[in-house]
Amino acid sequence: MSATARTTGWAATASGNNRLLGTVCMLGGAVAVMDSLRWGVLGLSDSDTLTGIVFIVWAIGSIAGLLGLIALNVVGASPVTRALAMLPVLGFALLAATSVLQLAGLIGADNPIFGVGWLLIYGGMVLVAILTLAAKTWRDWRRFAPLLTVVAAPIGFGLGALVGSLGLGVGLIYLFWVLLGHAVRTAQPVPVPQTEERIA
Repeated sequence: MSATARTTGWAATASGNNRLLGTVCMLGGAVAVMDSLRWGVLGLSDSDTLTGIVFIVWAIGSIAGLLGLIALNVVGASPVTRALAMLPVLGFALLAATSVLQLAGLIGADNPIFGVGWLLIYGGMVLVAILTLAAKTWRDWRRFAPLLTVVAAPIGFGLGALVGSLGLGVGLIYLFWVLLGHAVRTAQPVPVPQTEERIA
């Protein structure tokens, strides 16, 4: 098989994978946005069962989006950068697991494990944003998508405090995760250059 045929086959498979992962990320973010609107309309201030379920859905979607970034070499192709990009993935996995335990009544919302999860998520996303900009795999608007998920947090909470609705402010944060999913879903895979060519 020629190198061109191998590259074409790889690109088709990778494109299908990142479309799926990006779509899952978009859906997770969209569900979270709708729950935030519910908070704003109903004037909620404490998490309920539905919000716990939404956290799990959003965490799964965000994990999918981050795995898409890694698969697309957006953070770089080296094992070190890929390992660093897994930090927010671990954070979201921890968030999902603790949300399940909370729904089961085994832990409370004030459990410190939640804090560890959020620290991994936002600390890891800062690293992902820096790695994405440094790798220069994405050269269009997409390269700013991971950074916007970080910047949106203080803006969202500040906006929520300004309008007196935490839900509406947090909805802005989740909206940028929808954007990240869109970036992954619509990105073109960049193959790793082949150093050898085999002729079938």
